[in-house]
Amino acid sequence: MKIGIFGGTFNPIHNGHLKSCEYVLDNLKLDKILIVPTKIPVHKDSNNLVSSFDRMNMISLAIQNMKKIEISDIEIKRDELSYTYITVEELQKNYPNDKLFLIIGYDSYLYFHKWKNPEFILDKVFLVVMKRDDSVKYNLNLKKYKEKIIFVNNSVIQISSTEIRTNISKKKITSEFLPKKVVEYIQEKELYLN
Repeated sequence: MKIGIFGGTFNPIHNGHLKSCEYVLDNLKLDKILIVPTKIPVHKDSNNLVSSFDRMNMISLAIQNMKKIEISDIEIKRDELSYTYITVEELQKNYPNDKLFLIIGYDSYLYFHKWKNPEFILDKVFLVVMKRDDSVKYNLNLKKYKEKIIFVNNSVIQISSTEIRTNISKKKITSEFLPKKVVEYIQEKELYLN
């Protein structure tokens, strides 16, 4: 099988995340994508991070009618910083005969060589880079792994989880950027209001 790994805080998951998953699934003919929410993010401020429980619930609601997209609690179960190389190692043990595709954004790709154990990761997976624009440049620090890096020309929804949280805190819920059931969950639980 060809399995995508899509990690992040998903705080909250939004339509941009879901469209990216669908695009990569279709274009790379993947069998499935695992959405892997982080418990303790390494590169992001976790001050406005809602509980793992709430983020898992929102992801489950968002993907409930999407075939081939699943949620993995592999990082949520770990009580430590969410380093990708540990996740990749664990997933490889779970899927020993399958090809793994780590899906990241172009901004993350540009400093991927500064991640913890980047060469270990690239030895285990293909790196799928979602483009932000047409001016893709190879990260020269990853030159020897050129064959393991795949660029996809996905369309970008111009919204971020940060903007969504800001809008919600101002009582402006951006329902066009969120699945309906996620909006209902946020309202019911009164998330992101402060």
